[in-house]
Amino acid sequence: AIFSHGKIVGLGSGYDLYQDPPNAFVASFLGNSNFLRLKAQGNAVATFEGSTLAIRLTAGLKTDQDVLLMVRPEKAQALSVSQAAAMPLEAGWNEVKAT
Repeated sequence: AIFSHGKIVGLGSGYDLYQDPPNAFVASFLGNSNFLRLKAQGNAVATFEGSTLAIRLTAGLKTDQDVLLMVRPEKAQALSVSQAAAMPLEAGWNEVKAT
């Protein structure tokens, strides 16, 4: 259990809370997290600084709702445009294992 100001804010195994945190506090408490402010557009689409992104939506999000996208540093990989074109990701979930 994760507590904040005497209240339970996260309940589950450490692994489950790390992989799917219920809120930004728990995500930050259990490791490094980067947060981007997005605008949900529906159908797993959001905008960030005028660019369209495909994201996994959390249940209950509405179109034009402001949302936070959490990115764990160990799961992010920066590629040049040519690298990204040469190594397209398969459809579905993609995971980079930390070493």
